[in-house]
Amino acid sequence: MDNPADFNEDRIEHCDICNSKQMGTEIYQNDAMGMATPVYWNCHRCANPPVLVGLYREAKRLVRFRYNRIRYILTTTREEREKRTAKIEAAKARIAARRATGEQI
Repeated sequence: MDNPADFNEDRIEHCDICNSKQMGTEIYQNDAMGMATPVYWNCHRCANPPVLVGLYREAKRLVRFRYNRIRYILTTTREEREKRTAKIEAAKARIAARRATGEQI
């Protein structure tokens, strides 16, 4: 069986993420037969984005998270949210009890 990391190489190619032609790494993984096969190619800029791009992605993630939270609050009643919270807390308590006794989860 091949070690896929041995085949990773840097060259100029079109990035699978941003579709720009620049220097990057082709990533290999073992396929079903155990042979190293190229999976995807990403450029060094997508692999290690500049600070501003990283901040933009984090801000975008937070906006999406807040939007989903507000949408959930607006589309459910307080009783539904309390019932769901109680159900989650009960499940957490059951898991904690199993862990305390050493039982497999």
